Amino acid sequence: LGVFFPSVTGIMNGANISGDLKNPQKSIPKGTLLAIATSGVMYSFFVLFLGGICIREPEDPTKGLKNDYFIMVTFTAWVPLYYIGLFAAALSSALATFVGAPRVFQAVCKDDLFPMLRFFAYGRGASQEPIRAYGLVFVIAFGCVMIGSLNPIAELITNCFLASYALVNYACFASSISTAPGWRPSFKYYNPYLSLFGCLLCIVSMFLINIVFAFVTVALVFAVKKYLDFRKLKTDWGIQQSKVYSTTLQGLLHLASSTPRIKNWRPQYLVLKKDLDNIPEDGELKFLEQLQQTTETLVILATVLTEDFDPDTIENWHKQRNKAFLNRNFFCQSVISRDLRSGIRALLQLPGGAGHVKPNTLLIGYKHEWEKLDNAEIVQYVDILRDAFDLNYSVCITRNFSNIPPIRQTGTIDIYWTSDDGGLTLLVPSLLKKSAFWKGCQLRVFTRAKQKSETIQVQLGLLAMLDKFRIEAEVLVLDMSEAPPSEETQKHFEERGCIVDTNNALTMMNLKLGEYIHQNSSSACLIVVTIPIPQAVDTQDVSEEDSRDIDLIDLSKQYMSWLEMLSSGLTPPVLLIRGNQENVITIYS
Repeated sequence: LGVFFPSVTGIMNGANISGDLKNPQKSIPKGTLLAIATSGVMYSFFVLFLGGICIREPEDPTKGLKNDYFIMVTFTAWVPLYYIGLFAAALSSALATFVGAPRVFQAVCKDDLFPMLRFFAYGRGASQEPIRAYGLVFVIAFGCVMIGSLNPIAELITNCFLASYALVNYACFASSISTAPGWRPSFKYYNPYLSLFGCLLCIVSMFLINIVFAFVTVALVFAVKKYLDFRKLKTDWGIQQSKVYSTTLQGLLHLASSTPRIKNWRPQYLVLKKDLDNIPEDGELKFLEQLQQTTETLVILATVLTEDFDPDTIENWHKQRNKAFLNRNFFCQSVISRDLRSGIRALLQLPGGAGHVKPNTLLIGYKHEWEKLDNAEIVQYVDILRDAFDLNYSVCITRNFSNIPPIRQTGTIDIYWTSDDGGLTLLVPSLLKKSAFWKGCQLRVFTRAKQKSETIQVQLGLLAMLDKFRIEAEVLVLDMSEAPPSEETQKHFEERGCIVDTNNALTMMNLKLGEYIHQNSSSACLIVVTIPIPQAVDTQDVSEEDSRDIDLIDLSKQYMSWLEMLSSGLTPPVLLIRGNQENVITIYS
């Protein structure tokens, strides 16, 4: 192997200068195979020739096939011819490597795999000659020459060559099994398992040559891979993209065919935005990024375009928005619709993924100053929430999220879990607390008791439940029977165009709950409140004019007034939340 290996170290030279070849698809396989055949015949001939006429280890320790590196001089008819050939072969190999290696190195630097090497990505002229890389290769080669002998590092160099050949062979095999449509080898006798066999042969040869250097080389390769994985590069290599697609597709098919487990349920957000060009950096997106620190989850930023767009414009719009948000692990989606509600209905019914990878939670901003809006707009906003519940979505409404400070929080996250929504009201804050930003906060869970005599029983029951859920939190019980809402609270409610009906249990409960929130949580870091589900109203055939129907308007205003009483006048960010009655939290791990 030590004799024959130098003849194949140039096997990649054709591929290394493929950019300079007129027809690389034809020239590279033809030139490479002819070069291998010629080298193979010549080296095999000399192995047999010298083996037939020379002694392996004669009595003179400086002679023989094993010890004399210049044994060919003894059998050369004209000695200068031997040295001419030796220098020609050495110069040819050196020049081939000197031309190919800098281009490969320049390509690696242009891909920004190693930021500290960006300096060598520079190319001069139309052909982008890698001048700086030439200089680096010259310094390395000159340093090796100054050693005076390559024998001490020959085995390490050989291992590095074999490692690169093993990776090239594996790349061919991986491209084949990825079933990429663009992978169409033109070589008639190509077989993916031959590539795999070549990869294994290279690895075995590495360990046969020198087991220590083999482990060093393998460790170096894995260290580089781990470094690149850590950097999460956004490179666009064909084989990588095809492999990711294949793996993702198989994973989605597996998820779709598997039975969903409560312990694996996670909120996956469809975030409605009026404009994806001007999104506050300190609002909902920061909140979603903090959630993503604790669990990988799907986030789709969605908007409704009510203007007319041609296909090219909408495609470019999507490319620009996805490019802006993908580095934050957010997808972008839009629909074109004549009106907002129809567009949001379409978004809610988009699959967004496959299997269980699709949105299940609608996140929408609170409708500020809704009292000043037309009745149709108020009805439309509540109808959007109603549509989400009807389509089996959970709902999150954000308010005051611009008040989240830039520094880590150390206060309390107050959770008002006043009705069983499947556990989403508990799950989201508990996930949020795992992030670095909210880790210093303490969870406080407020629940309600219908009678004062039930307070202790309700508290102990909820503490036991949280202990089974492995959620550490303080539990406080609100006595909803203590007294009716104050006159001031009822007056604020009536100022929004609603009548305080003492027989309406939901109205009285939300007014009283709003008072408790203002009393207990005005200094909290985050307030999470379970909200009621809007009353079901059949509006399938309601036109814009019919939406002014007095009953529908009153119900919508009443619902918005409930939300207002729960969240108005508070400085901390408020998350109004409601699950879709599907259990999302379990005692099992």
